[in-house]
Amino acid sequence: MKILFFLHRNFARFGHALAVNLKEKHLVENFSAYAHLRLAKEILESQNDIKYEPLLLDEDIHEKYKKEKIDYEFLKKLENDYGLPNLWPHITIDRTLMYSILPREYPSDKPMYSHEDMLRILQVKAKTIIKLLEETKPDYIFLSFIGATSSMLLYHLARKMGVKTILIYLPGIKNLLSLTEDYNRLTFSEKIFERIQCGDYKSPRADEARKIIDEFRKKPATYHTMNKPQKNIVHRFKQIKFILPGNLWKNLIFLSQMVFKKRDYSEERLDWFLIDRVKRKFRSIIGYNDIFENPKDNEDFCFFPLNAEPEITLYLYAPFHLNQPEIARQIARSLPVGFKLYVKDHPIMYGYRTRRFYKELKKIPNVKIINSQISGYDLIKKAKIVTTISGTAGWEATVLKKPVITFGDVFYNKLSIIKNCKTPERLPYLIKEQLETFKHNEEELVNFLSAILEESVNVDFLDLWLTERNFEKIKNDTGTKKLASLIANKIGLNKQTL
Repeated sequence: MKILFFLHRNFARFGHALAVNLKEKHLVENFSAYAHLRLAKEILESQNDIKYEPLLLDEDIHEKYKKEKIDYEFLKKLENDYGLPNLWPHITIDRTLMYSILPREYPSDKPMYSHEDMLRILQVKAKTIIKLLEETKPDYIFLSFIGATSSMLLYHLARKMGVKTILIYLPGIKNLLSLTEDYNRLTFSEKIFERIQCGDYKSPRADEARKIIDEFRKKPATYHTMNKPQKNIVHRFKQIKFILPGNLWKNLIFLSQMVFKKRDYSEERLDWFLIDRVKRKFRSIIGYNDIFENPKDNEDFCFFPLNAEPEITLYLYAPFHLNQPEIARQIARSLPVGFKLYVKDHPIMYGYRTRRFYKELKKIPNVKIINSQISGYDLIKKAKIVTTISGTAGWEATVLKKPVITFGDVFYNKLSIIKNCKTPERLPYLIKEQLETFKHNEEELVNFLSAILEESVNVDFLDLWLTERNFEKIKNDTGTKKLASLIANKIGLNKQTL
């Protein structure tokens, strides 16, 4: 058994902890790794638990494009064999290649690379990954997320070559973490759900599913505190605290470290860092109070929460719906004549969006921009219908028995009560159908959540991934061990109950 780990960005510690658990508890011996950032490679090189053979670094591979000559015959064959149906999805998934984000802050939308350079980058990474797969011949590939050209290529090349893939999926339900073979579906859960729906199987997790649904209806809560509006309140005074003596000294040390640090293609430059931070500070100080509105009592409205950017909920699950203002415009034009469209931004986006972004939305006659600090759950409860591109708001609205329309690929599209809109022409008819004929199906909802529970584990994933630096704590965490056991089950190493 050989497993290739793709360790995307800061996932290295958690991913390595999973590998150690698989080695110690499930006797997996052979590991290779494709690290996305230099920090990830350094973490793997600094430990003695596992020798990853080979251990590749995406940032080193990326640099080779400068000496690469475009081989159009190779690219044509690559597109023919692995295109979707062309190769652009492998490029557009990468926010650094397409929008310069990471070196720059959102809302940057200007690429640093020419079309020809993008082709060179794609070519050199594809050649490296093909060689990696052919030489190492892994049985499974484990990916945290797909959010870059390299991970997108690895996923699709591996599947076409017959290598099985296992991915992490965060459904946004409590602290559940699921596994899947397909990045835009919960494949393992769907198989169980279909059996339950056919009457061939009764889930032992049905009572637990009902309890979770009932608890959420009584007291809706985000799956992580970082998404709470209260956690993202921006105070104007805090925007200038950096000039206080203690903070100023710390900031000068931080900036001096940026000057001398080895810089890879996906890291910020000092000049861009300063420009982007100053812009965001000014936007936060000025605020949006003259633009934001509060909900009005007894008003018929459709709720459309904006997705945070840049996130895979858009770039991966809805690559043709990245222009959120245009989606809002289409929804507004598709509503019954007396309806308003309430647009509310994700709380973490405060200060990142330009004032022009919201002002363009306000030009739409029946649109209101709702203060991002207002609870989305209160808006869902009062809304006649909820529309979302691919956010968790659609799932939450479904639990709260509201009709939902989605635009992207998202796990709860599997439910028959969800309407997925692929073309603008269909939208007015779907809205009319959902408003006039929608009927909540509690049994289907319980069955679906039961299936998800059977193929998920409880783990404080975002805390362990984003903030925890103690490797032993990550490795010995109960959730980490459960996830390693779930992975072992999926690759046929054990059948123990989680």
